[in-house]
Amino acid sequence: MKQNQKGFTLIELMVIIAIIGLLSSVITVALSRARIKGRDSKRLADTRQIITALQAYNSSYGDWPGTYNQWYCLAPNTEANCYSNLYGPITSTMETQFSEFITTFPKYGVPAGNTYYDRYIYKYGAVSGKTGGWISAIYEETPPSGICTTTPTLYDGYYFCNIYLGP
Repeated sequence: MKQNQKGFTLIELMVIIAIIGLLSSVITVALSRARIKGRDSKRLADTRQIITALQAYNSSYGDWPGTYNQWYCLAPNTEANCYSNLYGPITSTMETQFSEFITTFPKYGVPAGNTYYDRYIYKYGAVSGKTGGWISAIYEETPPSGICTTTPTLYDGYYFCNIYLGP
């Protein structure tokens, strides 16, 4: 005589747990990509803010700030610890020359552990055969077309992008 059994079998429970695990991994990947896109969107807005400030400086003074062919860390003087994979440590800042055009220097918002890539860098000089103002920005995904003047370089999991501001 069969008893009336209530509940799930072990196999049914294992199938349900596997489905839940699969769904949670898909959601985690989607959320991770959304975070990356959000950080890159903020970087793009910050890049445009820096471009506007540098161009305002150029319009006001008729020249780009800084010493020719020297990279500068776009950071307060107390936080001058930029690093570039191509140019090495950068300790000069633009705070004094640039403070009337930008009040707060944006940070990249790079995930913890990558402090080298925490700040934008700027140069008045020659890059890729063009002389003028340049900034270097990083993105976690391929930068939108039309932003980078040079081909973005993938290094250490980030796309490095040089942006020409003009002669």
